[in-house]
Amino acid sequence: MSDERILSYKKVSERLGVGRSSLYRYRSEIPDFPKPVRLGPQTRRVGFLASEVEAFIKARPRVTGGPGK
Repeated sequence: MSDERILSYKKVSERLGVGRSSLYRYRSEIPDFPKPVRLGPQTRRVGFLASEVEAFIKARPRVTGGPGK
């Protein structure tokens, strides 16, 4: 395994500005959403590769303001 930084669900949700439940929904509904990686062979804990999260953020269109703004 490389020295890639792993982000927790909490850090990814903060980075994206969404709740944890949205991350679960994104995983099933957005094909290019980063896949979680298992943090060890004997654990259920997972995280996300920081580089994949950053690439996902850069690839998404920016939404600014709302209707009429």
